[in-house]
Amino acid sequence: MQVPLSESEQVSAIRAISEAAFDVAAWMPALGWIAKAGGGWAAQLMGVHPLFGLQFSLLHGIAPDTTTEFMVEFEARGGENPDINPRARILSREDYEVCRDGDLAREDEIAHSEFMQDYLYRYDNAASRLARLPGVRGTKLVAVIGRSASQSEFDAADHASFAALLPHVHDAVRLSASLEQRGAKLMAGALEAISYPAFVIDGSHAIVSLTPEADAMLQSGKIVHARRGYLEAFDWRTNALLQDAMRLACLKPGVTLRSQISSVLFHEPRDGLCVAEVAPLPSSSDNLRFGPLAVVVFGRQRHKADVAKLLRQGFDLTRAEAEIALSLLSGTATLQIAMERKSSIQTVRTQIKSVFQKIEVDSRAALMRKLAAFIPPPRPGIYDDAQ
Repeated sequence: MQVPLSESEQVSAIRAISEAAFDVAAWMPALGWIAKAGGGWAAQLMGVHPLFGLQFSLLHGIAPDTTTEFMVEFEARGGENPDINPRARILSREDYEVCRDGDLAREDEIAHSEFMQDYLYRYDNAASRLARLPGVRGTKLVAVIGRSASQSEFDAADHASFAALLPHVHDAVRLSASLEQRGAKLMAGALEAISYPAFVIDGSHAIVSLTPEADAMLQSGKIVHARRGYLEAFDWRTNALLQDAMRLACLKPGVTLRSQISSVLFHEPRDGLCVAEVAPLPSSSDNLRFGPLAVVVFGRQRHKADVAKLLRQGFDLTRAEAEIALSLLSGTATLQIAMERKSSIQTVRTQIKSVFQKIEVDSRAALMRKLAAFIPPPRPGIYDDAQ
C-alpha cells in the first residue's frame, strides 16, 4: 500500500513545485513528487486552449524517448475530445475537483473505449486521478496521476495528498505564464535594440508587447491602431490581409502545409508604402505555453512612386502594369482596379496576367513575397515618414 507523503516530504514537494515556475526542466522532479503523493507511478501536467488545442504536456514516469511518441499519438487520436477520451471530461469539471475514471465515465464506456483500451492501457495507465486547475490566460490546466494495473486502488489518503499540492501547482503555472509574458517583452526589447517597429501579439491578435517605434506608429494614427488592445490596420482591405496573416502565424505548427510567415503591404497617407513581416514565435509542447504568440515587424516606409519606378526597372513593367501591381499588393479586387482606372475588367485581367508573367509568379501571395524585397527593412535608429 502506498504511504502518503510525510510532512518533510510534503515540504520538499512544495519546494520542487515552486522551483518549477522558473525552469521547465524542474517540472520533472516536481511531477515525480506529485506522482508519489497520489500513489501513482506517473504524473502529467497539461495545458489545453479551447481554440488552439494542446499547448503543453509535461510527463514524468514515461521514458523520454517514448514521451514524444505518446503525445503525438494522443493528439492524432483526438485525446482532447471528451467523446473520444473519457478522461478529457475533466476539462468541464469544477476547479480543484479530483476525479477517478469512474467519476468521468461509466464502467461499460471505459470497457468499450478504444482510446483507453488500445492506447492508455498500452502504456500501463490503467487508472488515474485527475484534477482541473483554474485556467491561466485562457488555457485550461489538468494535473493527472497514472497508476498501473499491478498497483492497488487509489484511496482517500492518496486523494487528500494529491489535492493538497494542486494550489501550489496552479501558483507555479501562473508565475510561469507571467514570466512568459516578460519573455515576449524581452523579444520586443531585442527588436528595439535595432530600431524595428514591432508588435508581439497573442492568438486573439491582442498586443502583448511592442517596441517604442511601434508605439510611435500607433500614436501617429496613420497605418495601424490598437482597437480595444487588438492590432488592426486603418485601411479595411489591408486589415483583412493583416488579420489573415496573424491568424496563419498563430496556427499550431503542423496544422497547415503553408508557410506561417507572411508579408503584408501597408499604404500610408501621402502615398507611402511599407511591408510588415508576420511570423510565429517558436513553441514546443515540452515548454509551458499559454496560447500562440506571433511577431509583426514593420519595414521602412517608401514612396509609392519610388516603388513603382523600381518595379518598372527591375521587371520591365509598363507604367500601367506597375500601378496595377501596387493595387494587387494592397488587396484591391480586380473589379475595383478596373473601376479606379476606368478600364474594362478584361483589360485589367490581361494586364494582371502580364504582370504575373514578367515577375514570374502565379498568385497575389507569391507576388507579395517576391516584391517585399523592394521595400527594405528599416535603417538602424530610423523610422522614416514617407516624403
